[in-house]
Amino acid sequence: MTLGKDDRTEEMDAGRARVEAWIDAHPDLWRHWHALWHEETGDVLCVESASAPVSAITAPVFGGGQTFAMLGSASGSDRCRSLLQAIAGLIGDALAIETELDTMTDELVDSYDQLTFLYEIARMLSTTATLAEALTALLVQARHIIGANGGALVIEQAEKPVVILTDGAVPDRDFVTAAHRVVTGTGRPLVANDAAAVRGTVGARSDATTSIVVAPIVTPQGVASAACFGATKPGGFTAGNRKLMQAVAEQTIAIAGQFALQEEQIRRSRLARDLELAAQIQTALLPGAFPARPHVSVVATMVPANEVGGDFYTHPDDGTGQSDVLAFAIGDVAGKGVAAALITTVCLGAMRAEMRHVASPAQALQSVQGFIQDELSRIDSFVTCILATYDPASRRLAYANAGHTAILRWCAREGTIEALGATGLPLGVDIGIAIENATVTLDPGDVLLFYTDGVTEAAAADGELFGDERLRALLMTCAGQEPDAIRDTILAHVRAFAPVQRDDITLLILKAEA
Repeated sequence: MTLGKDDRTEEMDAGRARVEAWIDAHPDLWRHWHALWHEETGDVLCVESASAPVSAITAPVFGGGQTFAMLGSASGSDRCRSLLQAIAGLIGDALAIETELDTMTDELVDSYDQLTFLYEIARMLSTTATLAEALTALLVQARHIIGANGGALVIEQAEKPVVILTDGAVPDRDFVTAAHRVVTGTGRPLVANDAAAVRGTVGARSDATTSIVVAPIVTPQGVASAACFGATKPGGFTAGNRKLMQAVAEQTIAIAGQFALQEEQIRRSRLARDLELAAQIQTALLPGAFPARPHVSVVATMVPANEVGGDFYTHPDDGTGQSDVLAFAIGDVAGKGVAAALITTVCLGAMRAEMRHVASPAQALQSVQGFIQDELSRIDSFVTCILATYDPASRRLAYANAGHTAILRWCAREGTIEALGATGLPLGVDIGIAIENATVTLDPGDVLLFYTDGVTEAAAADGELFGDERLRALLMTCAGQEPDAIRDTILAHVRAFAPVQRDDITLLILKAEA
């Protein structure tokens, strides 16, 4: 910034005043030098402004790169000029040393203020509960240390509104925002200590603001600036104040990041608790053991891949024992997580209600489809499932398969595996296409394996799938076992093949007995 004539005059007058103050503070030295001069010249020494010296012989009082004033006398020879220069030089060096000491003292004070500030921040963060409280306390502490009439913090983070906090007497919001844009745009702090400089640097009008210090911080976590307005001490804001405000800006982002992390941890903790509760509810909704019936054994299990799953099986046993016919269902809701688990819960309730008085498996599934169609459309999902009834007396299985995996039948008499495929589309795909019924009569020793695709699509580390053929071969080797042993054998082989479970696994095994 170029100084005008009035500014230069003011600066020279200030330099002369400093020299005169130094002389007043060191009268013995001045009397000694003055006596030497008077002895040599018979004249007196005087201090003059560097801008307009009037004495016949002068020497600059220069030190630390600055000319403070001129030392002069009305008379003196060229031989005396060196003495005058020596005296002026000693005074200039002394003033330079004092200036440096003053600067070092200011820096020490600033360092102490910053240490105090950091201590107060640490104490404050242990007692504040919200981000707004923490940042406001930070701003109040910084404004107090710097000595300002008002202060402001501006913080921007991704996908969040801009936050502006103020304390004390501050310019309007537009001025604060303009100052923020200036320093964050250049990446450099600013200090201005007169109204003209404030307007020239900020680019926004605020006649009441005669001093300002603003510091920015720009990081991947966000953008912030810290500002103070209206210095309450002589001389305005300093470089040390600027450093402190830089620390405030950095702490603003750090505090915001800390609170964001805490909020995320709280959110995840709540989600984990909700998922745990959902898993408990879902497990409770699965039925217990199948009711005992003559000439048949049935077991089922569901192993979720995550806290909650989309697989299910159910039967409607009400404990009355009025009929030996077993009704049951197995299914898989497309998708994973909470949405799939909610649809699963709805399916379980609807199927249990339909199976209590089922006359036709296909008709029961179509009724279930009508009940859950709106929910499926809302989340763009579908359900594959099998609903079946088994009469132990006739060994007749009636079933409807809505797009689910095939039922594998072990034929004990022939020693072969038969696949009983789908009889309709998954629920929720096209309600205009009917689901058909199918029947099959079992022989003693025959085994029916119902399963979800979590079994055949279990993947090894190299991406290979467990697959249909491996499941069929495994069933042939263990079909002579009891249903619970068949279940355990299949689960053990799937887990050994694919140690990392990525999808729900559900098995239902029915064995006809003599």
